Amino acid sequence: MESKLLKSGKKYYLWDFISISFKVSPMAISVKFINLIITSLIPSIQVLVTASFIDRALAIFNGTAAKSSIFSPLAWMMLITIYQYLNWWLLSFVDIKLSMKLTETYRAEMVEKRARLEYRHIEDNDTWDLIKRTCGNPVDKVNQGISNILNILNIIIRVFSILTILVAQVWWAAIVIVLISVPLFMLAIKGGKATYQANKEAEKHSRRAGYLHNVLSSRDNVEERALFGYTDDLNKKWHGRYEEARLINHKAQLKHYARTKGSSLITMVISIFIIAMLLIPLSSGTITIGMFMGLVTATLNLVQMMSWQLSWTTSQLANNQEYLKDLTAFMALSEQEGALDLPEKEDKVSFNNIEFINVSFKYPGTDRYILRNFNLKLRRNLHYAFVGINGAGKTTITKLLTGM
Repeated sequence: MESKLLKSGKKYYLWDFISISFKVSPMAISVKFINLIITSLIPSIQVLVTASFIDRALAIFNGTAAKSSIFSPLAWMMLITIYQYLNWWLLSFVDIKLSMKLTETYRAEMVEKRARLEYRHIEDNDTWDLIKRTCGNPVDKVNQGISNILNILNIIIRVFSILTILVAQVWWAAIVIVLISVPLFMLAIKGGKATYQANKEAEKHSRRAGYLHNVLSSRDNVEERALFGYTDDLNKKWHGRYEEARLINHKAQLKHYARTKGSSLITMVISIFIIAMLLIPLSSGTITIGMFMGLVTATLNLVQMMSWQLSWTTSQLANNQEYLKDLTAFMALSEQEGALDLPEKEDKVSFNNIEFINVSFKYPGTDRYILRNFNLKLRRNLHYAFVGINGAGKTTITKLLTGM
């Protein structure tokens, strides 16, 4: 059975976040892209509007311009404020609509793919970790991917539009900002990959800790805990696994924080230098006071965006790319034919005996035989119980009987 959104054997890239979402809700993605363009251009428009407002206000104060000339920049300021206010409500509605559509389709296909997997994948620890990473909150993963792609496009358009104004006014400031952004971009990509790898390593311990937590806290295990008195022992094991996962994530977060803070300090020093250098064209009359104020505000916002938002978004994109590698591997897992077929109403299976003759079995990737030359005969209409110590092969026999 082939999915409509997801395909086996396909290699997934960042653009597939947009592709999947567009297939699910083309209207929502179209609205998001239109809003992206408008929102990205607003900071550049604000630079020009601010410059116009200040220059006209000074001209009115000096008596060289009519008071009515101030109305145009004020109207633009009001339109920008109204749009930014309404934009939040519009995007909230669009995001909810898109999440609902993704839940109905994308999440459903992930569940179906998981249901079609051959049972041997469930027995493999590495594959099970892959399944948990891929299928855990799949809608959130797609939403995060879309958000990060739109954020990076937003940054690119904002930077390009503001740099265009800077080039027209003070060309060298634009070159300095470009030189800042390249190493920050590369550093953020490296940090994002490292964070995702840390999360993968921590997930192994978290999954084990989650299982132990369930044994220690669920009502189903109350009698067993009281009978065997293993609570203290398991609690120590749970704490060890939990601490392992916490320390791995904590170490990765500290490294990310150190990189971000270091880059922000560098960019702050450079931004102060650029602002100081803008005083030169201001004193010579190359730029007006209004344009100087607009460029100073834009430069500070741009540098702050480069040091924090660019770093964070780029690292998250690297994180998203690692998830897509997992999605590619997940979709390539082999499936059981007819796994989703409904059972027939009538049981057509007829037998008198089920017999194992010299059966030997070991799990894939291991050398130890769970069963060796095992013989068993089960007769129809009789009840049987398998009794034995842990590891004797009770579960293995049951799985072989049921074809798992």
